[in-house]
Amino acid sequence: VKKYEKWSHVDVDKLMIEIEKKEAELKQLQQQNPEDRERHRLLLEAGARKETDRLRRQLQTEQRLKLEAFQKLEALRADFKWKEYFDATDDPQSLAAFWRGRHADADESLLAA
Repeated sequence: VKKYEKWSHVDVDKLMIEIEKKEAELKQLQQQNPEDRERHRLLLEAGARKETDRLRRQLQTEQRLKLEAFQKLEALRADFKWKEYFDATDDPQSLAAFWRGRHADADESLLAA
């Protein structure tokens, strides 16, 4: 029980120190010129706005990358399904036609880029 009382006392001391710091900071802010307070508020808002814009750009980039990854995944799934089909049918003509189509698609995407 003595240990607990000791630790609870330390926590109260820390809280009192924190309260005193906050009161001193509040007193200092209240003594400032209203124009300085407004300038400080505007600086804080500008910083928050910059951070919000940065996070928004980062989110858009990550969403774009996610979409590209899902598109690649769907293409791989489609290729896998075709491979299963060709393995099951043993039709060399349809396999050749499939790869000619894939080659044409790749050419178009490279020309578009």
